[in-house]
Amino acid sequence: MKKDDAKDDLGLSKLTIEDDYTRDDHPYTEEEKQAVIDVRKILVTDKGLNPSNVSEIELIFITLTCKCRVDEAVKKFMIYHEDLIQKFEVTNVWADQKELIDEYRYNFAMAGTDKEGRQISWVTGNRLTENNKEAECIHIRACLLYNMAVVADLHTLRNGICMVIVTNKKKKKSGNEKRLQVAYQTIPSRPQAIYIVGTNTIMRVAINVLIAVASVFSNSKVIGRVQFASLEKVEEDVAENAIPDKFGGDKKIETHAWVKERLDNFPRMDLPALT
Repeated sequence: MKKDDAKDDLGLSKLTIEDDYTRDDHPYTEEEKQAVIDVRKILVTDKGLNPSNVSEIELIFITLTCKCRVDEAVKKFMIYHEDLIQKFEVTNVWADQKELIDEYRYNFAMAGTDKEGRQISWVTGNRLTENNKEAECIHIRACLLYNMAVVADLHTLRNGICMVIVTNKKKKKSGNEKRLQVAYQTIPSRPQAIYIVGTNTIMRVAINVLIAVASVFSNSKVIGRVQFASLEKVEEDVAENAIPDKFGGDKKIETHAWVKERLDNFPRMDLPALT
């Protein structure tokens, strides 16, 4: 396998677009397991969280997204708990998912993996979320479960995701868009590439200004990975069959079924019991 000499922000050798990539599907390392155990201990012992609010999947999702940096993972988990779980009154992230089917179907799409084997998070954003507590709670649960499903393989957990955001669907306003946008930005994520699809000229200028302002407060590496693209450009850059069927790609499994399947097979660590 041919690699170039450049390094990405993870310290890994970058692969040329034509070359194969090395999948990180090996079992969890002792360092990864210890980081998750340390995060759990701090959350329960020092932060006072009930162990029932610190599930293994959530722990692994956030700790690996933070590249096993324990202090950062604890901080992200507390934000996740306070600004998403508590604020939107999500009493049980893992409750019956039947009520979420429409949310999965209309806001997210199953798109497979990119050319480096990372899962693609495809956000359609064309479903109106009513401005009331119940609807927002359901919507946030759908967002959380989808994001955890996207990273539910060892390679993606370790290498981040590719994100595609489609913005060309016009919809009415509910009055809660700003509140939900802040929530979306709170969900732990590690995008290696972000494609914004379907913007017109005026919207593109507005988003460029928004990105410029956000870059003052956000990770400049992430901001630098944002690019505007057509569906054809995404297919060319990301993967030949990356386009969901509702956008003209091949027929794929329904998103809600894909989310359930991915979460059922989320790579767990079989953590020791809390003492």
